[in-house]
Amino acid sequence: EMCIRDSHRHRNHLRKPLQVEFLGEEGLDYGGVAKEFFQLLTKHYISSDLAFFSTDSHRVWFKPDTSDLFAFEMAGTIVGLAIYNGINCNVPFPLVLYHWVLHRIGVRTGKTTEPDPTVTLQQMVEVDAELARSLASILEIEGDMQAVLPGLDFTVTDPHGAQVALLSGRGEELVNQSNKHEFVAAYAHHTLITSVYPQFESFVAGLLATLPLATLALLEAEELRDLLVGSVDWDIWSLKEVCEYQGYTPDHEVIEWFWGLVSDFSDREARGLLRFVTGSDRVPVQGIRTMRFVIQRSGGDSERLPTSHTCFNILDLPCYSTQAKLARLLRIAISEGAEGFGFV
Repeated sequence: EMCIRDSHRHRNHLRKPLQVEFLGEEGLDYGGVAKEFFQLLTKHYISSDLAFFSTDSHRVWFKPDTSDLFAFEMAGTIVGLAIYNGINCNVPFPLVLYHWVLHRIGVRTGKTTEPDPTVTLQQMVEVDAELARSLASILEIEGDMQAVLPGLDFTVTDPHGAQVALLSGRGEELVNQSNKHEFVAAYAHHTLITSVYPQFESFVAGLLATLPLATLALLEAEELRDLLVGSVDWDIWSLKEVCEYQGYTPDHEVIEWFWGLVSDFSDREARGLLRFVTGSDRVPVQGIRTMRFVIQRSGGDSERLPTSHTCFNILDLPCYSTQAKLARLLRIAISEGAEGFGFV
């Protein structure tokens, strides 16, 4: 936190090459230390313990009742630094966040004059699937809306318990067949934009402190997302091609068992393997050949599970005596290591 705060006082430092060294730990930073640094930072600032973001294993979003706006600016700075330094971080922001970031950039560069982006129910699904289903069900109601949802009007309750009008001057207006689409659109807009506007603007300020506006303006939302979290364009065979070995050779029996096993993995199992070893089920946007994947011998035959060093993309694999044992213990290890964001 101290280094990020210091960088905010000297913003010109943010676009310098990043070298990371942990106090009390010797060693050169060849990428693994920087990766660990960003894993720790993103876990710290986007964890539910700090209450800055609402999180689960599938998505991260802003909490509307958080007043520490500098924390969101720092989170944006961390994300920007990760992108600028080519470090992938497994942070599941919904795609709508990247659309919104690019819209704000469009406003600043004069590319668009619309103050806010259009919000759709599909985007709502990314952030709050249950609320999106509830809003969709309102649109399906036929006949007297008030008979089904008595008292439903153009207001929403804010985090402090106060009633807020979804549209200026229309808070007491009851929802009916003629205005239900307007109500749903206003509710979705409030949830995704109005209620978290200060938090989002602070996040964008931090992001743009590290990334050049002109470059970002050329990107699509999917491209910006992939710069942070990586690409899904990979398969087991491409992973095998880039694999390095320590204590094993490519033709060792255990290695042949390993690749024979994982070549039959489903897509979900393959992504689980990559997540277990690297902390993410994606590869760098520049391609899998730019990443390191290492299988390292970890002792002789035993009942120990394979382990991993996600900061260095290393799989510690004991020299098991049978393929059946390797298969059983590897699947257990992958399954047990699949919780949360994959930080190890």
